[in-house]
Amino acid sequence: MSIETNKQIAIAFLRSISARNPDMAIAAPDFSFWMPTRGLLDKDTFLKLSAGLQSMLAEPITFDIAHVTAEEDRVSIEAVGTATLIDNTPFRNDYHILFLMREGKVSQMREYNNSIVGAEAFGKKRQPA
Repeated sequence: MSIETNKQIAIAFLRSISARNPDMAIAAPDFSFWMPTRGLLDKDTFLKLSAGLQSMLAEPITFDIAHVTAEEDRVSIEAVGTATLIDNTPFRNDYHILFLMREGKVSQMREYNNSIVGAEAFGKKRQPA
């Protein structure tokens, strides 16, 4: 795949997560997800984690993409994620997401963010407002 195609696929995958419906059709069969606070997760665990986090949001998270850089089989996206939690608390975090691509599919997604912000937002039990 071309670098430009890889960029488009990575952006589409991130947008599908934002829409609360991760597009696993553009993920490799052995897709994995990594983040510092969780380690390496398989596809099913990623989907459960994603659904659990989404259930704490009053609205889908929106990623404002600042930069997209690609080389060989890697796509790097820097973005700011914003949302409102179910108790009406505003959420904002900075992200760097590295996508590893293989044969036109996302084989791995590595998410780096401000873990303190994430722990404060998602580490406590939230109740709808």
